Amino acid sequence: MIKLKAAIYVFTKSLTSPKYYNDIVKTNFGFSMKYFSVLALISSLVAFSGLVKPIMTDLGDSLKAVETTVVDSFPDDLEITVKDGEVSINQPEPYIFQTPEEGFESTMEEGQEVPRNLLVFDSKGTLDDLERYDTLFLVNKSNILAQSSNKIEVYPLDEFPNGTFGAEDIKGLLNEVRPFIDAIPYIVLAVALLGTIVYYFGFRLVFLLVVALVLFAVGNLRGLRMKYSKYYQVGIHALTLPLIIEVLSGVFEYPINMPFWFLTLTVLIGVIGLFNIDKDSVEGEN
Repeated sequence: MIKLKAAIYVFTKSLTSPKYYNDIVKTNFGFSMKYFSVLALISSLVAFSGLVKPIMTDLGDSLKAVETTVVDSFPDDLEITVKDGEVSINQPEPYIFQTPEEGFESTMEEGQEVPRNLLVFDSKGTLDDLERYDTLFLVNKSNILAQSSNKIEVYPLDEFPNGTFGAEDIKGLLNEVRPFIDAIPYIVLAVALLGTIVYYFGFRLVFLLVVALVLFAVGNLRGLRMKYSKYYQVGIHALTLPLIIEVLSGVFEYPINMPFWFLTLTVLIGVIGLFNIDKDSVEGEN
């Protein structure tokens, strides 16, 4: 309880009291690092909480919708034959699978529009036909052509096993990979959690090296005789308000489009803190 009250006190003072920075530079470096660790952990958890619903609900529903669409839209009379790296079908070409009306948007890359068609079989199809058919995938005689937001991927079929595949084979394959499909949201969730922790702990610690360097220059101009580590401590506590703003803007999906606002605000708060440090009181601390 005492530690909690102390943490709240440090948080409040770092946020609201420029004069508190005079006390900060008199503490040891570990004090500020403990404060940073708690601040970064809370920020990580709050930021991560805003990702849980989009990942678990929206992504999960989209994957199920795509799986259902693949099963329902695959014709019972269509057979796909692969032999010696070449593919053929038992239907007239071009054979087109149109894009589902719902549940497909969230699977597209950022900036990529949903195409009119999902898959086209055309044994004579070329790269130019991807645009002509307005399709995400084009299967010609020996390749699968895939359209992404800014490039085209080509996957040769010579690695595919020989055989004939129909609707029942597709359903059987989906049944086999369903456990992996169901696990995808949890995998993405784990990666997202790791990413937020690395960002708020690792990246921000490196970011503070730059902040401390700027504060070091300002402090020397003012005549403060402090070690670089003391400026790093000032930067840690100056980070409090910008970090709160950043986390809340992410949770409420209200991005701040001003360039370098985070760095500018952190340095500004740090500079204000430096001008509230008594030069005589810090000389004996270094």
